[in-house]
Amino acid sequence: MIVSLIAPLKEISGKQADPVTSEGLVYMPAAGRTLARQMVVPANPNTSRQQAIRTIQTLTSAAMKLVTESEREAWGTLATNFTRTGRLGQSYTLNWSQCYAMVNNYRLMNGQAITDTAPALSVPATPDSIAALQATDTEVSFDLSYTTGAAFYLIEVSRPLLSLSRQARDNEFVTPSADFADSIITATTSPQSIAIDYSGLPDLSGQRIGWRITPLSASYIPGPPLLDRNAACAAG
Repeated sequence: MIVSLIAPLKEISGKQADPVTSEGLVYMPAAGRTLARQMVVPANPNTSRQQAIRTIQTLTSAAMKLVTESEREAWGTLATNFTRTGRLGQSYTLNWSQCYAMVNNYRLMNGQAITDTAPALSVPATPDSIAALQATDTEVSFDLSYTTGAAFYLIEVSRPLLSLSRQARDNEFVTPSADFADSIITATTSPQSIAIDYSGLPDLSGQRIGWRITPLSASYIPGPPLLDRNAACAAG
């Protein structure tokens, strides 16, 4: 459905739903127009991966409440170096709590303790390329090339896309393994052969999938990711 807007409205984004039935519409900008679709409440299967994410978020939120004023200021200074893009395409800078959560979520994913001390800024470089992407019914593998190595690489994939034109969205990338540490790879020597067992996902072999590789510094600061939103994953 295409929605026509009149002055003073220029664009609209978000949802309008009945609080009891959850029935309603979702509005979104697209190519200079405003589109509306029926709101769909997603299923909440409460998988082991989702449970682990919620546990990490709970731990980070609890620790954040104990941060001192001077520590908050240090995180705030670090946060000014990171920008993100919102749903409407606007850029915004992280605040101290978002930066704190970003770094410590990565630390917890890799089995490290939370730190209240903001690390020095060190943004790792985007890896150069991957090759030989393939999967069996239990394992996904590829060769990763990089000129300037990070300390770690976070590996994420999407479910099968079932179409050449379908592009994996940012919120569709997940770690192959429900054990997050298995999907954070320590850098060695380029090109580096990587193989990760995956679980809780359909068979990826011979499918088209999205993949994203985020470099992480030794202090768990992320760099710009290398990604492909629709790539052929050969049968291994």
